[in-house]
Amino acid sequence: MNLRRRCTNVTTAARWVSIRTTPSPFSAAAAANYATIYPAISGGFAQLPVSAFSLKGGMTFARLNGNNGGLYNTPKDVVMPRAGLAYQLGSKTVLRAGFGIFAGFLGERRGDVLQNGFTQNTNMVLTSNNGLSYMTSLANPFPNGISEPTGAAAGYQTYLGQSFTFFNQNPKIPTTIRWELGFQREFNGFVVEGNYTGSKTNHIEVARNINVLPLQYWSKLPTRDDTANNYLSASIANPMYNLLPGNTQGTYTSTTISRQTLLSPFPAFGSNAINTSDNTGYSWYHGLSATIQKRFSKGYTIQGSYTFSKWMQAVNLLNLSARSRMRTRPIVSASAVSGKCRVGLASLCLLTPTPWFRAWLADGRFRGSSACRADSPCRGTT
Repeated sequence: MNLRRRCTNVTTAARWVSIRTTPSPFSAAAAANYATIYPAISGGFAQLPVSAFSLKGGMTFARLNGNNGGLYNTPKDVVMPRAGLAYQLGSKTVLRAGFGIFAGFLGERRGDVLQNGFTQNTNMVLTSNNGLSYMTSLANPFPNGISEPTGAAAGYQTYLGQSFTFFNQNPKIPTTIRWELGFQREFNGFVVEGNYTGSKTNHIEVARNINVLPLQYWSKLPTRDDTANNYLSASIANPMYNLLPGNTQGTYTSTTISRQTLLSPFPAFGSNAINTSDNTGYSWYHGLSATIQKRFSKGYTIQGSYTFSKWMQAVNLLNLSARSRMRTRPIVSASAVSGKCRVGLASLCLLTPTPWFRAWLADGRFRGSSACRADSPCRGTT
């Protein structure tokens, strides 16, 4: 019996722009405006009383406000043990087993450092009163001027009213746990082999928008809920109107705003997306394989094999809400499909040595596979 074991520790590096959830410097002024507006809101606004109104969130930069200069905080707790076992039963049978943990990488995909604050968009605001009058024309599309990039000088006011993306400051390294169990036996001149392989991958990176309407405000009806839609999309007076002179984004130049926008986690950025990522995705795989091989004189070999496997992953949200559960999707040959799915793959090959170079093998093989999708019956390919 042979026992082999190997252990390795792995670490990686990085951090840069982030968002903090502390109240904005002008939150008090916006709250005062909202207190004046609240009694006059048509239809009321019970979901957001005056006491609950607050403008939170602001962009921070590397080496400012206590931040370090890295892209992210480096995980340092990843251990990758490996173990293998081979045991001979008699003269013709061998049992094999293995276990290992494998880690992904972080630093390689972080080469495109985000330049938030060092680029700036200026929106054309056509009207501030729902079309009763117009503020711009083709001759003068930006009467309030064009916003200039400010770098990090604007601090928490950077990109207010706009969408942006920032790095997750505390990522996790994706890890795969893999295990195998198999046997090999010689039988009447044939070699028969069977193996089971399984794996579970955790901490797959998933993109998220953290500025979506919280789940408690979503309709629970199984059909379209026009009453809730109309209520949340209805316009009310904007407590952030003219709050930031010089900001040309609609959140601060429009006299009205929707209830849905004010219920967003970060209304100071409007209803725009604030994109980042976390490591909540996962996947797993189970596969059974059988192989039979016959060797002949002069180097000829015929080999047949069959694999029955299932691979599923959860890397998508049921909806945009940040607290929504992940959706599990079976994957077949890198094609994302829905429903239960299993894959069978069979192959038959003939290996023949050539008279010119015996180390080279001519490999003619036939492959067949079948797969099931939720939107179609089983199909076969060759």
